[in-house]
Amino acid sequence: MRMNKAIEDNTTVTLDEMYYAFNADIDNQLKEINTKIKTFTNSREYVFSKIKPYYDKIDSINYIDHNLINVSSVKDIQPVKKSLFELTRIPKGIDKETTITFLQQLIDLNKLIAFEERKKESIVTKKITIDIYKAIARKFNRKVNKEILNGYIFSPGAGVGSFFINKKKRSFLKPTINWHESNKYKKELIAQGKVPYEIFKRDIEGNILSDNGGEKWFIYYTDDFNLWWAWDKRFCVIKNQALYNFRPVNGEHSLIKELNQRKVNDASYHLKFDR
Repeated sequence: MRMNKAIEDNTTVTLDEMYYAFNADIDNQLKEINTKIKTFTNSREYVFSKIKPYYDKIDSINYIDHNLINVSSVKDIQPVKKSLFELTRIPKGIDKETTITFLQQLIDLNKLIAFEERKKESIVTKKITIDIYKAIARKFNRKVNKEILNGYIFSPGAGVGSFFINKKKRSFLKPTINWHESNKYKKELIAQGKVPYEIFKRDIEGNILSDNGGEKWFIYYTDDFNLWWAWDKRFCVIKNQALYNFRPVNGEHSLIKELNQRKVNDASYHLKFDR
């Protein structure tokens, strides 16, 4: 993806930049999770300090774990409630309602901490080297490209829009130049010692005023349908999206060449894009 040429030419996002952005996002997620864990841990310590006077006196209740502050082994408050209210002999100084409230808060905080710890462990495993990242990205891109060339519409999510092969019936009132074949033919003419046609001057309306009288080398598309790579921005939420366009690289192993080659090899290829 690059910015509109009128704004800034050849501005592309490289795999290296994507990798560093990917790692920066992971670091931000970890920072956010660590902040939550610290907040929950501080709250848990505060609640535990409040329950401590009662905790020592209900030591005999099997459902209450000595390490309640450190683990989330107690997940259900109901057995604790049942144990407290079924005690035939209540230790002096126990406030049952207060004890149950604090225990429930501890259980809830332990669950929250355990949840964030699991998230953290999952995110940490996503950290990879740049070489592995590039290998995965290239493999993924090749797979996506193949599916799009088979008629699939790819929506990457995150409000980017979608990418696909667009189809339109060709108008022969204004023929479209096949630049790949034209440039190929131009090189053949030069190799034969011939001079390719070149325009020297046009008038304000575009009419040719002078040329070199060389060999015409433009080759035009003659198939009934025009196919091209396209970016659908209808559901795109990228800021200043009008400044950007999608322009696949053209070259020996490019997406444009692959699309053109499939059109040449299969006369019915365009039917994949009837929508």
